[in-house]
Amino acid sequence: QMVQLPVNSNDQYSLIKANAIFVSGNDIYVVGTKYLHEGDGDGAYLWKNGTLQMLSDKPAGARDVCVIGNTVYVVGSEEYESPGYEGFHKSVMWVNGAIRDIQVNTGLGSRAMAVAELNGKPYVVLEGWIGDAWTGSYQGFAWYNEQVTNLPACQSPKDVFVHGSDVYIAGINTSHLRKAVLLKNNANVNLSTSSTYSASYAVFVK
Repeated sequence: QMVQLPVNSNDQYSLIKANAIFVSGNDIYVVGTKYLHEGDGDGAYLWKNGTLQMLSDKPAGARDVCVIGNTVYVVGSEEYESPGYEGFHKSVMWVNGAIRDIQVNTGLGSRAMAVAELNGKPYVVLEGWIGDAWTGSYQGFAWYNEQVTNLPACQSPKDVFVHGSDVYIAGINTSHLRKAVLLKNNANVNLSTSSTYSASYAVFVK
């Protein structure tokens, strides 16, 4: 059965996209992004049990949510406020609604794509753009315990799942056309595909 999620009255004619859902006990969390035009988003939303919380009304986007204990982690991106970086986004994480930057060396910006729990802490995957706008390229990153790790086999990570002590990352290898990628503990797991172009957007281990 469809449940309509409320939005702010001034956003009722905007495109609102729900991006992820997380269940913790009896609580259901959904995150989403408002779009006024094409881009990285124009507002970040969080719903808890259908009640709306506006995380950011700046150019921003919320892409994933994870609850660890009593702490709600939402990851996404928000536009830089620095002069000269207008239109570029940086990776951010909202911790119980308070925003903080996720620092990665990405040149023209990055987006936090997904978050999962590893040993009681958030494990975040990000995609960034390295170099200038014309000759640069995507690069994947993992952020955990304040440390950043490059993901050379996955330039565009889309999802992360932790099963026991193993970390699985789904995404795209953009160095040779576009190929679906699955990493287990940063080692490549071969995915069979008959297509020249492929992509993986989510991973779940049972």
